[in-house]
Amino acid sequence: NPGFLGTAPEPIHRNLQEFSDLMKNNDLDCGLATDGDADRIGLYDSKGNFVDSHHIILLLIHYMVKYKGMKGKVVTAFSCSVKVEQMCNHYGLEQETVQIGFKHIAGKMITEDVLLGGEESGGIATAGHIPERDGIWMGLILFEFMAKSGKSLEDLCPHHDWVDCADVAGTRQDGQKRVGTESFVAVIFNTGYVHGLYDPNRDPGWTGHYLAVLFHGV
Repeated sequence: NPGFLGTAPEPIHRNLQEFSDLMKNNDLDCGLATDGDADRIGLYDSKGNFVDSHHIILLLIHYMVKYKGMKGKVVTAFSCSVKVEQMCNHYGLEQETVQIGFKHIAGKMITEDVLLGGEESGGIATAGHIPERDGIWMGLILFEFMAKSGKSLEDLCPHHDWVDCADVAGTRQDGQKRVGTESFVAVIFNTGYVHGLYDPNRDPGWTGHYLAVLFHGV
């Protein structure tokens, strides 16, 4: 159905509740979802928790460098977590932040020795494959990581509390975060942007200065 039954074909949690329930209610280790042309990845653990692209990028870097001995530059869009840069520093990798749009990442992959290129939307590419996003290939690398390590996705990525990341009308809505037995919804208003331009000097944390408004769930 090219209309996707009226649902936007983005592999993000709010569009994949049925898939999340499938993971929760069946004996499945890991779930992989993609968008319509399979260039973006959505990932679920065995408990039906959504693993966002920030964590996927971190997992891929960790596996390719520590377990496969690969090296190279990491290129990410400015909307990605600052933890990517921190992991690159840990492994001695060069990291470059570019503006949003995978063409800016692909250009670097064609002309430079790039280990991984990725953006927050779930579009990720790695060395040894085409310089283009491929959600299925990213999933296969992570499945290989699970198989070779003998660990579940929960073991490899135990703290993925943020279940959804999306830019909506100039704000960031980071879905639902569980803290103990309470539920909160955090709406993040990013102020790291000036007239549409990102200013890294205003970004000492994850994505910049922000205001978090928490609503207690029932």
